[in-house]
Amino acid sequence: MDLFKAIIERRSTRNFNSKKVSEKDLNFILEAGAYAPSSGDLKDFRFLVVDEPKKIAKIADIANQHWLNKVGLLIVVCSDSDLATSFYNKRGEDYAKYNAAAAIQNMLLAAHALNIRSCWVGDFDKKGLRLLLKIPQEAQCHAIIPLGYSDEKLEDPKEIDLEVNVFYGKYGFRYKKLNLILREYAKELEERLEKMNFKNDFGTFKTKLKKAFSKK
Repeated sequence: MDLFKAIIERRSTRNFNSKKVSEKDLNFILEAGAYAPSSGDLKDFRFLVVDEPKKIAKIADIANQHWLNKVGLLIVVCSDSDLATSFYNKRGEDYAKYNAAAAIQNMLLAAHALNIRSCWVGDFDKKGLRLLLKIPQEAQCHAIIPLGYSDEKLEDPKEIDLEVNVFYGKYGFRYKKLNLILREYAKELEERLEKMNFKNDFGTFKTKLKKAFSKK
């Protein structure tokens, strides 16, 4: 799958069916996470795979996310904060979070490329998760990533307005002629969208883009 397509199409799923993720695909996803950038190339992220139904049920209770009971596989993403702080002192705690986030995004995109659904769960009782999975104090817990398959239809990508997100030179300053800057890339972007073979109802988005880029 094209990376640009995966970035645009990926969606969080909370409704899974009983189909299992193969070991081969799981390893591909884990490897994608391990290739994420990290401060000083420390690779301080740690991935804990959980596939025991009883443990998953307990994790669902700990996170107060009972839809997790439908999932046959979870990855708990942690980081070795001692490793990061030994190189960067107190700042290392923040760096460990950034590194883990990069790994999480890699895994979410890799899963989507394999037509495997996922979700980034970040709200849970960290103490309870530590006790259940025997996670040591020197390890930070960052996220729970369920992996599986779903019969649920993915939502179509929403239109993004870069003028909302992008500033130039100083925070809050928006370039008033952003359309003119982007217009030269309109043709390439439209070709990419065509290659993605999105459904017809996504054509509205392409039409709006074309109109926006054609303005003088």
